[in-house]
Amino acid sequence: MARLASAFECVGVKETVDQAISYTYKGGNVVILGVFEENVEVNMGLVQDKEINMLGSLMYTKEDYYEALRIVGQIPALTKLITHRFPLRDVQRGVLRRWPRNPMKH
Repeated sequence: MARLASAFECVGVKETVDQAISYTYKGGNVVILGVFEENVEVNMGLVQDKEINMLGSLMYTKEDYYEALRIVGQIPALTKLITHRFPLRDVQRGVLRRWPRNPMKH
C-alpha cells in the first residue's frame, strides 16, 4: 500500500477521506479540500492511532483568485519553473517523469 507524508482530499466523499487517512504515514497530514454534500463518518480511532494531523480549508473567493493572478503577473520568471507539459490523458507519463521508480513512495 502506498504511504504519503501528506494527502489532499479534493473530492468531498467518504471514500477519498478513508483513502487519505489509510495512505498517510503515522504523524502525517490529511488536508480536506473537497466540498461535501453530506456528512461523512470518519474513523477517528485510526486518525488518533496514526497521529494524523487533519486540516480543513474553505474554498477560495473571487478576490483570492484575482490576487493570485496579480502576484503571478509580477513574477515573469515564474514560467521558467514549468519544465514539462503533459495533456491530462498522459498524466501517468507526467507522474513517471517526476518519480520514475514508484510515484506513490514520495
